[in-house]
Amino acid sequence: MLCFGQVEPDREIFMTLIQTQLAPETPELAGIRVLVVGHRPPVSATLIRLGIPFAVWHEGPTKRRPKCLYWCSDPFPANGTDIRLFVAQRFAVLGPFTHVIGGTERSVYVASVCRRALNARRSKDSIALRCSDKMKMKSLMRISGVPVTDFLTQADALSAQSIYDQLGPRVVAKRRRSSGGRGLSIACSPQEIESRNERGLMYERYVDANEMSIESFVRDGKIQFTSTTNYLVKTHANIVPANIPEHVIDKALAINRQVIEALRLNWGLTHAEFYWTNETVLFGEIALRPPG
Repeated sequence: MLCFGQVEPDREIFMTLIQTQLAPETPELAGIRVLVVGHRPPVSATLIRLGIPFAVWHEGPTKRRPKCLYWCSDPFPANGTDIRLFVAQRFAVLGPFTHVIGGTERSVYVASVCRRALNARRSKDSIALRCSDKMKMKSLMRISGVPVTDFLTQADALSAQSIYDQLGPRVVAKRRRSSGGRGLSIACSPQEIESRNERGLMYERYVDANEMSIESFVRDGKIQFTSTTNYLVKTHANIVPANIPEHVIDKALAINRQVIEALRLNWGLTHAEFYWTNETVLFGEIALRPPG
């Protein structure tokens, strides 16, 4: 991925925020101990550089393991009770943990449960669910008046034909808890919709528009900082900060504030994606974590 305009802005910004925003609440880092759920190498590298002890729970193999207190490769349990039991058995003895970081899409809800199990800094499980389950997320945004892409779930529509009639001629079928285009397909007929024989899908109207994202640092319920990214060539080249018309950015920032207020988010780092034309901005989705 190429970045134009700034060199690795996220790392520089993150360090500045630690020094200027977090320092008043944590005058020294010696008391911090972190559980990373879902391994992300830059997170581990930052913790090592800051001298913060940490453990990692990552489901599956990885090429390189960082030097940490403990590494666990077991899969994430499906429900909260099993997550809490697993954490008590594997990680409680390594604590006390002050913070839990969810580094991947699948780990967001798991990390939220871990915070309660370890008595670490907490976020509401309901917020974590809404930021990882696209159906819950978009249903909340629709109720809150946020402009979103038209969508249906399998519970909304009785047949492939009805889905196509409401969302065609191009229908996006996606899994509710996947990101980065994984599990996504485009259907151009009722037959193609029906051939995707998979439970729990949601369906969206295909939007032929430009894409951008906004990263937000939230503290005490207020957005302290935002960074905009223009997807020049999706998955290959981005421009930071976004070089798109100012009135479009203003619309996207306003919708971004509306989304974060609807979630009642008190703290965290968010990555929200938007579709835009010169006249219209639509909310796509939001993740309660840094982008990949």
